Amino acid sequence: MSEVILELADPLLDGDITNPKDVDFIVPLTIAAWNKGMFSEEQQAAMENEIIDTLVPPDGDAEQVGTIIQALDIVDERRKRLFPYLRRFVLDYDLQVYEGRVALNILSKSMSSNR
Repeated sequence: MSEVILELADPLLDGDITNPKDVDFIVPLTIAAWNKGMFSEEQQAAMENEIIDTLVPPDGDAEQVGTIIQALDIVDERRKRLFPYLRRFVLDYDLQVYEGRVALNILSKSMSSNR
């Protein structure tokens, strides 16, 4: 799953993992987008709102919200195209960014196909 998440995050990072602040924001966002995709459309809408509320401060503007939504859409499109049959929910992760290297360890569980 670590490789999957990093592959999905790649276009958001523009292939650049040298900035720890960017990686520390984009990888969790990618994980949130991945997990959102494991649920029904109705549940996904509520999850998207929760993600936005968590990431955008109360005084945030529409541009910030739009950027988050665009990133979620990019990850979801790539998830559907690259990993259409992989159904695992990310429970936890450990992310280390140091000297241009990323170490990502993910704890996940299989999802039933009826969700």
